[in-house]
Amino acid sequence: MYVSTGEDLAQFVGQNLLPRVNEVTSDGLRKLLDDGRPIALTILRDDSSTQSMSFIKMLKAAAPANRAFVFAYVDTLKWRSFCQTFHIHKHSNLPRLIIWDGGTIYFEVSNA
Repeated sequence: MYVSTGEDLAQFVGQNLLPRVNEVTSDGLRKLLDDGRPIALTILRDDSSTQSMSFIKMLKAAAPANRAFVFAYVDTLKWRSFCQTFHIHKHSNLPRLIIWDGGTIYFEVSNA
């Protein structure tokens, strides 16, 4: 029989406060950064496109098995200046997945 500790319970609650996949918004970004886990951030050209919606669906499927990360996506059309901090410009290959902690980029994969 497994007996959970208060620390285990706090970790479980903390990992389940946010939705499985989060859209980056002004309020949402602060919550993502405050969470403390690395952010699996996907940068999309237009989050309402068929390709982007399909990619978001894949993120939602992957998120439960990867609780060490908090998953999020950002639309370059809505958050252009934020995306430029990742050197994303008009002609960048997207989508792009970045593992990020709010300061350091640990890993990056683009759709080349």
